[in-house]
Amino acid sequence: MAVNALRLSSAEASSGGTMTIALPSGPVTATIPPVRNGQVLKIQTPQGTQYLRVRLTLSPARLLAHIITGFMLLLMAALGPGTLIASAFAPTPNPNAVPTCGGELMDPSDRCEVIGSGGTFYTYTDMQQMHARSQTSPGQLAAVGSILTGADAAVVAVCLVQRRLVRRHPIPVRIAPAVTNRA
Repeated sequence: MAVNALRLSSAEASSGGTMTIALPSGPVTATIPPVRNGQVLKIQTPQGTQYLRVRLTLSPARLLAHIITGFMLLLMAALGPGTLIASAFAPTPNPNAVPTCGGELMDPSDRCEVIGSGGTFYTYTDMQQMHARSQTSPGQLAAVGSILTGADAAVVAVCLVQRRLVRRHPIPVRIAPAVTNRA
């Protein structure tokens, strides 16, 4: 099914109405219902069935909004695979790493006072354990990346199904009867 484009403004698409459409077989006057961008119209003409895809003409402000939205969606789509790739290169946490207290490396005989928790003292081993628990493991990064990538794939699948449904179910449009000049 060859589909030509029918350019409509947002107001024309949302309200519908009767308009003259230039088709390859000649102009026809048709009553168009309210439609969305991308929907297909099926017009029965004396020369056969014609299909037109509705394309909205955007104002500069709406065009800028679409560009910004597209950029944000691209960033969101890249977040899942990016996290998966980062998990492949992430170092594993080292439970034997030398802990720090106040930005300085600790000795095994040192104690660290944490003032925010009421002046609690922690030993060298306690600080090592807290540091090891606070680090993100590659497995955790891979799990988050997998969830984000799965969500991305689900959104793409839904969009493709919706687009296919729009293509498969064209909206029938009535054409106005031809007006003949009687003199």
